[in-house]
Amino acid sequence: MKLALNNEPSLGDRAKIAHSVEARPPFLDHIFSEYVNGLPPSLKLGYAPDKSGEERDQGPYWKKDSDVLRNILSEKWVLREAGEPFVAQKLYERKKHLYMALTRWPKEGPMHTKLREICTREAVEKLGFVDNDVIENALSRGFGDDADLQSSRQLLVVGAWITIGERFGVKTAKLGG
Repeated sequence: MKLALNNEPSLGDRAKIAHSVEARPPFLDHIFSEYVNGLPPSLKLGYAPDKSGEERDQGPYWKKDSDVLRNILSEKWVLREAGEPFVAQKLYERKKHLYMALTRWPKEGPMHTKLREICTREAVEKLGFVDNDVIENALSRGFGDDADLQSSRQLLVVGAWITIGERFGVKTAKLGG
C-alpha cells in the first residue's frame, strides 16, 4: 500500500509517526513561545494571492476547501519568513506534508483482535452511556477492505474510554446522578 500523497520525500516522518514518536524539536525558549503565541493571526497566516492553485496544491483534502484556503493562505507565515535567510529555497517553499495514518485494518488482524478484547459487552455496559449493540455492529463492520470508517473511529474512541475507565477506576455513568 502506498501511503505517500505526493512525490516529495517523507524525511522519515511516516516512520516516526507510525510508532507514535514526536521527532520535531520543540521551541524550548518559553519567552519566544509566549511572544509568538501573542502575535495576531494576520502574522501567522500569510496572504499570497500570487500563488497559483498548482503551486499550492496540498493534496485531496485541500481540494474540498475554497480557493482562498487552497491557493492563497500560507500557514506558519512568520516562522517561514524568519527562517528564509537560513534555509535553502527548496525548504523555504516546501509545502506541508500531510500525514495519514492507516484508516483500515484487516479483519482478524491485531487491531481488530485487540478491540474485541477491550470492547466486551461487560466493559461497554460498565461505561453506562454506550449502546453495546452499536459496538458489536462496529466490530463487524469496522475492519477489512470494505471497512466502515465511522465504525472504526467509534471503536477507537470507546476502546479508549474503556481503557481509561479501567485504569483509573471510573464508576459507571448513571443518568441524573
